[in-house]
Amino acid sequence: NSHDGLALTGNGIAVDDKGIIHIAGSTYSTDFPTTPNAFQTVTNGGLEAFVVKLDPSGNGPSDILYGTYLGGNKYDFVTAQVLDGRGRAWVTGWTTSPDFPVRGGFQSAYQGKDDVFVACIDTTEKGDASLAWSRYLGGSESEEAQGIVLDGAGRLYLAGRTASPDFPVRG
Repeated sequence: NSHDGLALTGNGIAVDDKGIIHIAGSTYSTDFPTTPNAFQTVTNGGLEAFVVKLDPSGNGPSDILYGTYLGGNKYDFVTAQVLDGRGRAWVTGWTTSPDFPVRGGFQSAYQGKDDVFVACIDTTEKGDASLAWSRYLGGSESEEAQGIVLDGAGRLYLAGRTASPDFPVRG
């Protein structure tokens, strides 16, 4: 994965049933527009993931309803996003940050090289509570999520690649 020359990229965009625009991506910016109700209002350094919720009315800075960084102190790259029926943003990508914010569960520790991350941002919550769910997924080598889908029953599916012989699987 090449990190050079990337200033800002939006790799996940969705519009909810109210016409509100949700964008997820990655940035090196240290002054990305976050909001006071955000999970993470300052960057931890490196390439940082972000999630933004925008009102398309065109009223200027007040159009940013929610804006947060999401990441650790290395590289956190968003590749895809999907909204659930409650309007929460589910984002995925890859990270090299051993301190990526996680919320317990199946794999709460960084495994090495590039690990997949999956996170759920609930923009109706404030601060730390707006990170509703977050996990690593990976083995000892490199992984990258490239797509994310929620089915009608709320089950989450990821598509991507792995080079890890010890990638966690269930049969």
